[in-house]
Amino acid sequence: MSLHKECKSCKISFHADKVGDGASWLTTFFLCIFLVPVAYYLDRRLELSLIELAFSFTLLILILSIIILRICKYFLISRIIKLEYDEKK
Repeated sequence: MSLHKECKSCKISFHADKVGDGASWLTTFFLCIFLVPVAYYLDRRLELSLIELAFSFTLLILILSIIILRICKYFLISRIIKLEYDEKK
C-alpha cells in the first residue's frame, strides 16, 4: 500500500517531506528571539526561583513550539505547492 504522489485532477504533488528541517530551524530561531529577552526580563522583574522559572519556560516553550512549528510548516508547504503549480503552467 502506498500513497499517491500527486492529485489526479489538479496535479499538485503531495511531497510535504520537501519542507525538511526548515520549519524546525525557523521555530527554534523565533523561540530564541522571543524567549531569551522574556526570560531575562522576568528574571529581573519577578525574581522567580529557578524551579518556577524552569517550569514556566518549559510550559511556554512547549506551547509556543507547537504553534510556531505548525505555522512554519503550513507556510513552507504552501510555498512548495505554489512553486510546483507555477512550474506546471
